[in-house]
Amino acid sequence: MIAKLSAQSSLIGHRVKKIRLDLDYTQKKFAHELGTSQQNLSWYERGEGYISIPQLVALTIMGYSIPWILYGKGSMKTNDNENAESNFLRLKNENKKLKARIQEIDNERAELSKELIQRLSEIVDLQKKLNNIVEEK
Repeated sequence: MIAKLSAQSSLIGHRVKKIRLDLDYTQKKFAHELGTSQQNLSWYERGEGYISIPQLVALTIMGYSIPWILYGKGSMKTNDNENAESNFLRLKNENKKLKARIQEIDNERAELSKELIQRLSEIVDLQKKLNNIVEEK
């Protein structure tokens, strides 16, 4: 049974590599698109690891057929390839927008933190002045 799973993993890995080559992507770029590390992708391609469900979903969004990836059955690409490619590009664009918004939020948070520290410093200074006035009386 283990030999059968290992053989299946090797075949899946070979097909994942075929997809990467079809896209003309480096391992690094393809791993990034799949949301994994280059090391994990290398393991998949060598048949030493198993591709995850989210990564299979990403491949289908890119227009590749799950039956072909898992079993070598049917066509490598789905029949609705233009729609899949359009969805992939749309999702990729949305991802870029979300990353940009996250960066904006991080910048806003940094500015708010600076402002908060400044205000706290002012409060501490006022408290010191108040303590000095009280001590003088």
